[in-house]
Parts: sequence; C-alpha cells; structure tokens
Amino acid sequence: MNLTTSEIKTALGLTLRDSLGSIDKDLWSMWSTDSRQKTQSGLFIAIQGDNFDAHDFLNQAYENGARGFIVDEKIYNSKKNSYNFKSTFFLVTDTIAALQKISVASAKKLNCLKVAITGTSGKTSAKYFCHQILDGFVPHYFSPKSFNNHIGVPFTLLDLNSDHKLALIEIGMNHPGEIEKLSNLVEPDVVAVTMVGRGHLEGVGTIEDVLIEKMSLYKKGRTHIINIDDPRIFTDYKKQYAKNLKDPNIKIIKVSANDKSADIFFNVINVQFNDFEIEGYIFGQSGKAKINIAGEHHALNIAIASAVAITAGMSADQIWKQLTKISPVWGRSEILKSKNDVSIYFDAYNANPESMQAFLSQTTHLSEAPYFVIGEMLEMGEHAEAVHFELGQLVAKTPHKKVWFIGPSSAAFLKGYKTLKNTENLTISNTYEETLALKYQSMLQPSDWVALKASRGIGLEKFLKNLV
Repeated sequence: MNLTTSEIKTALGLTLRDSLGSIDKDLWSMWSTDSRQKTQSGLFIAIQGDNFDAHDFLNQAYENGARGFIVDEKIYNSKKNSYNFKSTFFLVTDTIAALQKISVASAKKLNCLKVAITGTSGKTSAKYFCHQILDGFVPHYFSPKSFNNHIGVPFTLLDLNSDHKLALIEIGMNHPGEIEKLSNLVEPDVVAVTMVGRGHLEGVGTIEDVLIEKMSLYKKGRTHIINIDDPRIFTDYKKQYAKNLKDPNIKIIKVSANDKSADIFFNVINVQFNDFEIEGYIFGQSGKAKINIAGEHHALNIAIASAVAITAGMSADQIWKQLTKISPVWGRSEILKSKNDVSIYFDAYNANPESMQAFLSQTTHLSEAPYFVIGEMLEMGEHAEAVHFELGQLVAKTPHKKVWFIGPSSAAFLKGYKTLKNTENLTISNTYEETLALKYQSMLQPSDWVALKASRGIGLEKFLKNLV
C-alpha cells in the first residue's frame, strides 16, 4: 500500500474527521487489521468479526505503531473516551467496505499484471505452481494463505508494491454473486478457472449454479486461460462467451492433458505415487519434465500455471526447465514420514466429491493398501447425505486396510460403504476424537501408509501431531 491521506479520503468518499488531534503524516505505506502486529506509523483498519471487535484494541494497535485508524463512526463515538492517544481517524459506516475501497485505490496506482484464479479445486495449488515457475524470472506477489474472500482479496491487493510486476490472486466463493464482486475489486488482466465440481453446494445450490458462478470470472480480463478438458467449462465458454473466440483483443489460451490441439498440452506418463512425468507442447515448443508431486490431476493446474508464465513473458524453454522445481503445498498432496517410519499422504486442506475421487485414485499407486482417515466434505447442504453415501461406496471400492470416517455424515458414509463391503475394518465418529486417533495410530507399523483427506474444517492435522 502507498496512499496519501488525500487519496484515502477520496477512496472512502469522505472528508478527514479528526477526533483527538492529528499527526503530521501524508503517506501511508503500512497497514494492518491485527492490533498485535508491529507497524511503523501504519494505518489500522478496525474490523468486526463474529467473535471480536477490533475497535476494542485500538490502544494496543497504537502501541504497536499504528498512527491512522479507519473505524466505524458509531462504534468510535460510543468508545472514544477509552482511547488514550491522539491520532488520525477516518470515520466510515462500514470498515470492511472501506478496506475494499482503499485496496482498489492502492492497486490502481501500480503497473502490475493481475492474475485471478478460481475453481472448485486446484486454485491454491495453481497459484503456488505459478509462483514456483515464475520464481527468479518475474518479480511477483502471491498471498501465502488462501486469501480468496471479501477480506482476503483486499489483503492481497494492499500487499502489492511497485516492485511487483505480477500479482497472483485467488478468488473463491460460497454464495451467489461473490466471484463477480471480488473480480470487480481485482479488475484482473488474466483469468483462469481450474475446474468446476460439486463444491459449496450449501450456499449455491447445484453444480449448474456452481458453473454459473465460476464462469462469471470470464467477464473480466484480456487473457482467458481455459481448461478444455473440463466439459462444463469449455462447453459453457463457447456458449456464453462465443464472441471472445473471435475478438482480437482477447487472448485465449487453451490447456489440456488430452487434446493435442491445445496451446499447452501436457500428456501424463510414467505415473508413480510420488511423482509423474509430462510430455507435450507449450505453444509448439516440445518438452518433457518430471513433476515431483503426488497426483497426476495436478497436470492441468501446472498447465494453467504455465499459461500464466507465458502471459508474464517467460519463454516455453524457461518454463519447461522450471517445471522440475514444482513441489507440494501444505495440506495438498504432501508426503510425510512419521517418527517410526510410517508414510503419510496428507491431502486434508479441502475436499469435495471430485477431489476425493482424485485422492482415492492416487492411493491406488501405493505399493500396499493404506489406512484411510477420511473426513466430512463440508458445505454440501441438502446434498450431504447423497455425496457421502457415494463416498462410502468409492472408499469401499478402493484398496485399504482400515478406514476411519469423521463427520456428521457418518451414517450416510456407513450406509454407502456397507453396500459393497462388510464393516469389520471401518470406524466412524461424528467428530474427531483423540482417543480414537491414538487407538488408530497404535495399529500403524513401519512401512505402513496412512492417507488423510477431509475439508479443512475437520482439522485432520490434529491426527499428525503424535506422528511427525
């Protein structure tokens, strides 16, 4: 962030309101929403959460260096006698809206190529793969966390500075219209949808509704990266955005693991559990690379990342060389070792029916059947029973030694599992239980595999704490 007081006032549509005196400062280059964070004469945005109100911690923020404050006017007026410092206050009616407005104003001052990535699965992995390919070639910024909502996206925009030539921005959603609102904040130059699947059905409805939401990202950008292997994406793009295919001002980059006519074609070969190889073309430049990550489904995310790199000015030859440097992201296709040599496949950052299917397929490449710890696929709404019944059947079909399922849909999972397999090796619980975890872990022997997959809210990393 690099905004003057005048620019902040203009972005917020107000005049400066000075409550307890002002300081002689006109340029704000540091910002925070955490009162514990050290900032040097920074700007603090007071956000209200479900369980906290940052307006209660303005004194602490001041002690840690904040010298400007964006606050809710009504809350400020009710609490101003408790603030024991003099500073510059910007009084607004909605601090989250103010956060968004100043993030947009800050980003507009920069000459930075903005890349927006969405998708039911793979958007965070694609973002990290972009970073790994661009590293050392294009100065860029990417959020280290999944900052992909109405608060996280502004955080990413505010972290940009004049050294960044490219910004990698995740865009997520859990209710209708969210992607379009977030993309209006970002105003991306390059857009990509990784895949469309049954995610966030609770807030959206059906997979057709998910498709509408994800595809709305293509309303933005002058470069559209399209996964032509996803029939929903490619069919809908040709239907909704047919004019773009003939528009010389819009660059279309098609990526595929199956269709050689794509601009970037990565054929997957020599699949092992720990890695796989790709061979194919990047805009006509043939090549081959070993990808040191579990999960051949990542080939398309890597192709999307390669398309971003092309847009950023890297050559195909440079990209082919960088592909060998790709490595897993925390909680996504990680391979770990326990203290007693148990091997762990940890893919428990997120889960939906399609990513679960890819996870189970990947475990078939193991040298022996694993122990499964499978958790709830959250935000399925009225579809929860059906998709967990389906999951129970998929797990029953997949070679394994034992299964522990955790989550409120355990009855549906059990019902599906029982249609194909007896339950002598199945444990179910509605919540994570430490005693069950310890009992399950006591069965594991050196050379065994344990494979973990669930939505982030289940917190399967708790299972790891006694192992690694």
